[in-house]
Amino acid sequence: MYYARYADLFEAARMELFYQLGVDVSDLHRRSHIVFPVRHLTIDYKQPAYLGDLLTLQIDLVHVGRSRIDCDYRIEKKTESATRSSKNQSALEQHPAVLAFGKTVNVCVSLQGMKVIKLPPEIKRKLSS
Repeated sequence: MYYARYADLFEAARMELFYQLGVDVSDLHRRSHIVFPVRHLTIDYKQPAYLGDLLTLQIDLVHVGRSRIDCDYRIEKKTESATRSSKNQSALEQHPAVLAFGKTVNVCVSLQGMKVIKLPPEIKRKLSS
């Protein structure tokens, strides 16, 4: 998998998390002219992902501040390994293999003036719950 695709996966996971917490980012953009651009992104690659790999992405919302939102990410894939049972039979067990860790810092920005602003109280409450 092309390395830059990890950032796309992080974005999709973050938007899904916001949606699950009751924050409709598209609606905020349309009605309130508020967006959440990425100010900082880090990715620590551990192993490659290949076409056909089934990936799992975990996202943790680690900090909701005055105007910023920090998230941590973990991407894994299942790997199989052979084991021997007590009856000397082979069996396959699945174990997660960590492919990458990531972090993003997003800021709340008003499109009117392109300035960093405080998170609206309702949004901060939803993200902090």
